[in-house]
Amino acid sequence: MKVIKSKLLWLTVVSTLLLIMQSCTDACKDVVCENSGICMEGTCECPKGFTGTKCTIEDKCITQNPNCLNGGTCVDGTCKCPDDFTGADCATKIVMPCDAVDCQNGGSCVDGTCECLYGFSGERCQNEDPCKTEGIVCENDGTCLNGACICPDGFTGPSCETKVENPCDNVNCQNGGTCINGACNCPNGFSGTLCEKEDKCITQPPNCLNGGVCIDGKCDCPSGYSGDRCQNFDACVGVSCRNGGRCVNGECDCPEGYTGHDCSELKSTVHTFTPPPVIRFYPSERVRGDAEFGGNGPEVWAEAEIFIKNKRELKLRKFFRAKETRGDGSEGKKEEVTTLRFAPPGKVFHRIVSETFSKCHYMDNDHALDVLSATQCIEENCSFAGNLVNRFEIIGDTSGDDLHQNRDYDANLDIYFNPITYELVNE
Repeated sequence: MKVIKSKLLWLTVVSTLLLIMQSCTDACKDVVCENSGICMEGTCECPKGFTGTKCTIEDKCITQNPNCLNGGTCVDGTCKCPDDFTGADCATKIVMPCDAVDCQNGGSCVDGTCECLYGFSGERCQNEDPCKTEGIVCENDGTCLNGACICPDGFTGPSCETKVENPCDNVNCQNGGTCINGACNCPNGFSGTLCEKEDKCITQPPNCLNGGVCIDGKCDCPSGYSGDRCQNFDACVGVSCRNGGRCVNGECDCPEGYTGHDCSELKSTVHTFTPPPVIRFYPSERVRGDAEFGGNGPEVWAEAEIFIKNKRELKLRKFFRAKETRGDGSEGKKEEVTTLRFAPPGKVFHRIVSETFSKCHYMDNDHALDVLSATQCIEENCSFAGNLVNRFEIIGDTSGDDLHQNRDYDANLDIYFNPITYELVNE
């Protein structure tokens, strides 16, 4: 009996489920959901952006998402832009006619053009007419100009309100002058309050010649000219000859011993000679160390210079220095000044025309005689400057003692000169 009841209960449950399923199936049977909608228990579940019983109503602001910029809002899938922007996404700014117009002095922009207040003008209302802005009123037919009244004859005052007498009643213009508004208008050649001053250069011109200029009715002549009209020429006027020279036809004739356009320059004679060579110049002044370089260099300097002393002597300065680079630093040097030439009687040295100085510097690394010149220094990697000396011949290091013995085989210097040119003038 229990088995029969159990089977009846199961049949009842199954029947009920079948009825429910049949009912659900029947609820969506005739329902058509569009735009990918899904029927659930007879009702359409719509995707995002769609609504309505059958999902037929589309919200394009969601489905098309136009991304409105600059404060724009989406309406029916289209951007509604603020007044100063346009375009599908409101990205383009609308340039208004007055955006770039800066009206001054209270002016206002209308359709890109400034409308100015009374008394102002110009493209930006930048020009002010004070006659209007300050409300200036000129009486008696006066005219306002730049904020001031210009009064007609017979009136004066800020507003031309005061009547005056004829300004020319008591003005007596001379020399043909004419009174206008109380002032004399003078004819050409006359000036002054009453035209009393005469410029004779205009009224009685002297017609100056040769570049002369009229001053106070008379000709002011350039240098070399004279006469009422500068008609006479003297080439020596204004020419100054010095040292006893005299002017002839506008040029200085100079005395013996002088030259130049004004005889101010001493006339010189040019002389050239080649000094005898300096032979065996020893660095006899011991500075330090013993007398032997011992193959340690030496480093060598040599100089020669000529100069004029007291205008009467042509002097030669010679210098020789040798210094050991290692060991006890033995060093010797000598500097000496001698006279090459004296000026002859009645003459003095004026200047040295040729070069006055030469020098060389090098490192001696053998016992041989070294010949140093501008060309030789390039080859031997030493320094040589100046053109007074043709060459220096130097023994720096020897096989024995090098300093202070003054022997031919000690360190010594020979100097051979290039020709020297100098000028003499009268004493």
